[in-house]
Amino acid sequence: AGLKERGYAPLVVGSESERSRLDPGWGVASIFGQPLGGLVELLRRAKVFVGTDSAVAHLAAFAGTPRLFVLTPKLCPDRYRPLSERSDLRFIAMGRGVETGWLADLSAALDERP
Repeated sequence: AGLKERGYAPLVVGSESERSRLDPGWGVASIFGQPLGGLVELLRRAKVFVGTDSAVAHLAAFAGTPRLFVLTPKLCPDRYRPLSERSDLRFIAMGRGVETGWLADLSAALDERP
């Protein structure tokens, strides 16, 4: 089941320069070019963060988003992990190039109860 079928309301965020990369076929809400404080407030209200190992993942940890699923190809993600005492943080390993398996791992993790 997808995010919407699980009761989540997906929201894609990014910088204004990333707007053109959003595929309209995804059928999700989006916000681009949000000021830092506004982005932190969105993450504070979110139930789950799913995203790449990026500045936004660290902001989600700072904001105390309850569940963080960070997609990363890094061999040692603990070295750069977002820090949070309030969030359940999980790494979902992604390979470089052809991506296989990570979507099933994410799906299984989302189905777990926090």
